[in-house]
Amino acid sequence: MKDDFFSITGEILKYGGSTFAALVATSIYTTTDGFFIGNWIGAEGLEAMALIFPITIIFNSLGILFETGGSAVVSEKIGAGKNQLAEKIMRTNYLYAMILGVIFAIIGNFLIEPLLYALADNSEEYHIIDMAISYLQITLCGLPFLLTVFLTGAFMRCIEKPMHVFYFVSSTSLMNIILDAIFIILFGWGIEGAAIATLLSQIFGTAVAFWYFSTSKQKFITSWSFGSLKYLLQEFKIGAGFAVGTFMMFFIEYLLNGILLSYNAMHLLTALTIST
Repeated sequence: MKDDFFSITGEILKYGGSTFAALVATSIYTTTDGFFIGNWIGAEGLEAMALIFPITIIFNSLGILFETGGSAVVSEKIGAGKNQLAEKIMRTNYLYAMILGVIFAIIGNFLIEPLLYALADNSEEYHIIDMAISYLQITLCGLPFLLTVFLTGAFMRCIEKPMHVFYFVSSTSLMNIILDAIFIILFGWGIEGAAIATLLSQIFGTAVAFWYFSTSKQKFITSWSFGSLKYLLQEFKIGAGFAVGTFMMFFIEYLLNGILLSYNAMHLLTALTIST
């Protein structure tokens, strides 16, 4: 009984600790742009980032949908000894994550302007909104790769490699920091440089993900067959609650930004960016 207790506790710490470390690395990833923009672009850049934040929540909710549902279904198949089926389901997730990422990126490019300009009360705020739109137009191109990064972290846990999640997320975070420094400080590309750095780091993460699964001992990429769509529907049912909860944060943050702008409280908008 005592051995079971310590064994279970060790497993919880191994998976929970690595997941926590990965979340910390992810938070560093998301705040890196704000750090470089705040120090080398200024308050206007931070205000633009605050306007961007609610929309990025939509991206994350889509990632959580795939991550939560995908990991649950794949883990169940691996636990049942159906590794080949789990492999097919993984490939199906990657395929449809890329497809939906492209679709949402296209739709997002049509929606970001009306969403952001609806917050403006006067022409003085248009410059900030234009900066936010410039950033989003670039980062939206990375949505398929962002979803791939979400899925890879989930699937690494499924094959009992929790520490690899930390290494994987940390590597993409480090890449973002390096590229931010190059594009913003060295090249002087401003907020567009931060967006390009984010995009390229997500592409880097996708390349690492496919390299990892093609060379790992599990050899999860052994063919090009795919799983049935019924498994994808199961995943959506499992992950929908988490995704909707995250998506609701978008409305809260969006309304909060609108209130702050209506009172011309741009300094509070900047503080909001720093705190998030």
